Amino acid sequence: MNEISGTTRIVRWNRIILGLFWALAGLGCLGLLFWDDVRESKLAVVPAVAGVALLVAALGFYLGKRWGRIGIGILMAFVALYCFDRLLYLGFRKAFNWFFLLLCVALATAFYTWLYMFSGLDRGGPIEREVVEDEPQP
Repeated sequence: MNEISGTTRIVRWNRIILGLFWALAGLGCLGLLFWDDVRESKLAVVPAVAGVALLVAALGFYLGKRWGRIGIGILMAFVALYCFDRLLYLGFRKAFNWFFLLLCVALATAFYTWLYMFSGLDRGGPIEREVVEDEPQP
């Protein structure tokens, strides 16, 4: 009997959810370029590069490529530092608005991504079915 084990299901769904979340974050960074204030500034290249890097790394992570896992791991360091910086800024100004909550979600997801990658669940490679046999072979 062929079955997908519980661990394989967890790995698959975690990879799908985290890959989609970081792809959406990359699309959000690229979406900032439609805002006139960002597009007209000298720093407009930063969200463009960050968005493309997040999209490419999220695709590699979703597909189980080694470079995708390394890219997501490196990008999560920058995401965590940015979120900490903005959270401190907003906390001292006592501006607990929607952006504060968005940063909290991004920071929590970055830490969960690291936990998932370094816990040993995600060993990379494509997810394959495990063979579970009811009867032992003689």
